[in-house]
Amino acid sequence: MKKLWFRFKQFVQNYLWRSDEPPARRAMACAVGLAISVSPFWGLHVLLAAFFSWIFKLNKILTIGFSAITIPPIIPLVVTAQVSIGGVIFGKTNIVKNTLQHGVKLSSLLDAGYQLFVGGILLALVVGVISYYLLWYMLQKQLDKKF
Repeated sequence: MKKLWFRFKQFVQNYLWRSDEPPARRAMACAVGLAISVSPFWGLHVLLAAFFSWIFKLNKILTIGFSAITIPPIIPLVVTAQVSIGGVIFGKTNIVKNTLQHGVKLSSLLDAGYQLFVGGILLALVVGVISYYLLWYMLQKQLDKKF
């Protein structure tokens, strides 16, 4: 685990902090990657990151690197957040409890799928917007310290 953390820290130092790109472009690349990493499109994160970095002409290494943030120990937290947000939107907050009590039915699986999808899209949008402004602020502060 220490080696993984060291490699991530090294990646961030090399490609985020030491890049010659403007802070807004670097922050956008990271925000798009983070938004994709919590999106409900499991298995397509790298392809989506490459596609969106190509479309928006973002730093491909940052976008793809930050799209790989969702590692297996974090996945249950992300899925729980997605289903919870979707449950609030659809007004069905106890989908897991109801499924456990009444058994697994096709309708309950579809409800959970809808909640997961809608909650995942909303979570991705929120994570993307918040991370963009947070990273932009941090990168701008770092740039101001240089001068």
